[in-house]
Amino acid sequence: MYDFSKARRAKSRTFHPIRKPHAMTAKQISGEDAFRLYDTYGFPLDLTQLLAAERGLGVDVDGFNAEMEKQRQRARAAHKSSVISVADENAGAEATPFAGYERENLCDFAAEIVDAGAIEGRPFLVFCQTPFYAEMGGQQGDTGTVRLESGWETKVVGTVKDGAGRIIHFVESAAPEDSVGTLAALAVDLKRRAAIERHHSATHILHWALRRVLGNHVRQAGSLVASDRLRFDFAHYEAISPAQLEQIERLCNERILANEPVLWEEFDYENKPASAMAFFGEKYGSKVRVVAMGERVSGDPDSFEDGFSVELCGGTHVCATGEIGLLKVVQESAVSAGTRRIEAVCGEAAYELLHGQYELLRRLAGRMSCKVEELESRFEGQQDHLKELEKKLKELERKASAGLADELAAKAVSKGGLKLVAALVDSPNANALRQSAVDIQKKLGGEAVVVLACVNEGKGSLLALCGEQAVKAGAKAGAIVAELTGKLGGRGGGKPDFAMGGFSDTGSAAKVLADYLA
Repeated sequence: MYDFSKARRAKSRTFHPIRKPHAMTAKQISGEDAFRLYDTYGFPLDLTQLLAAERGLGVDVDGFNAEMEKQRQRARAAHKSSVISVADENAGAEATPFAGYERENLCDFAAEIVDAGAIEGRPFLVFCQTPFYAEMGGQQGDTGTVRLESGWETKVVGTVKDGAGRIIHFVESAAPEDSVGTLAALAVDLKRRAAIERHHSATHILHWALRRVLGNHVRQAGSLVASDRLRFDFAHYEAISPAQLEQIERLCNERILANEPVLWEEFDYENKPASAMAFFGEKYGSKVRVVAMGERVSGDPDSFEDGFSVELCGGTHVCATGEIGLLKVVQESAVSAGTRRIEAVCGEAAYELLHGQYELLRRLAGRMSCKVEELESRFEGQQDHLKELEKKLKELERKASAGLADELAAKAVSKGGLKLVAALVDSPNANALRQSAVDIQKKLGGEAVVVLACVNEGKGSLLALCGEQAVKAGAKAGAIVAELTGKLGGRGGGKPDFAMGGFSDTGSAAKVLADYLA
């Protein structure tokens, strides 16, 4: 519990300008064309360079990077949930220093309220500094509680940055009047933050494993880091095979089980570790935060070069890979040409997924009266048995259709030189109904006009089949079906020799067919 008698604490943070894109260079395969190959057709830059070199051509890499920067800017413009606009009077406001990297600051952190209000009806608070991470870089914002010395308390339901860099804390209820200038105790939801950190650190490990298995052309193209899942988009030109996906997942979990250290350090951009990778869509200033993972990573910043994963990242992370617990890939899919997506879960979310799947297998095994490990062979046996039953059923249906054909052919009515059959029959589906009509027509010859109907699940089907001589004599199956289904609240039609339709007045079907023969 925070002691409000303590003096207010204040910390500063430095915010940096945007790095400028590279300039264009001279005559080669243009950067625009190289980027089009990458963005539209999935060709990674290194593959374009290789194919160009085989033909004695170069590639305008700076131009490619400039096009990539434009793409990033479009992506940032499209993703407005993490940055909200502010009124003109706040345009010169100071950015909120973030104090949430240190875990001791996550509970009962004292900070002064510097602004309170509402945005589109949603009350918010801004503090002189905060341990709440604002949504950005794909990582979801923190939630938690705010408590004043007066005893007033509310929940923080979301955190984002405004255009001035202030961290906006959306709260459940508006703060009391005159709260600006008072001291508050801030507490981050530790369980949720820990779950987010697991998924964020796992995203870095996943990025490393993808490059290890698929190649160094793999680069992040977007991500979502939540408390219950991660989503990672990356540049790659083909689907990942099941064997590759299994290898990627196994590599990730080997690193997690090794419980290797995860450290972060701020560097001048020009002096950052050479192996450090930048994420898609991020802005970098003169100072950058580098997150490194690996058994040889220590408190010495020089050791960062020895990490298996070294990335520029402003998000929050676990302190050791073992905190992630487990990574389980849920799905791999295509996003667009040249971009794939992996969705995965970690920690408690992974446990819940696997527990649920195992419980499902256990219940299925119980219903099949076998052990879980015997389910596959039992299922295969059931499939074989089902195929055998389907084969027998088809044979029975064939015999039943033949018997029905004999029965109805014997009841054919001669009329105008034609042999008419019209009946409501039991038939499992339209295909079986059609086969019965064909069997009857074969027995009666080309003068046959066969009209059959059946009812299944409250819906009626009706068909007409006219032999060759019947059609020449003027019989039209389409007209017959249209007429009869019309009387039964339905519709249908077709060619002179064959037609089908549906109807809803199933109770009148037998009478309508009898009248047709009259």
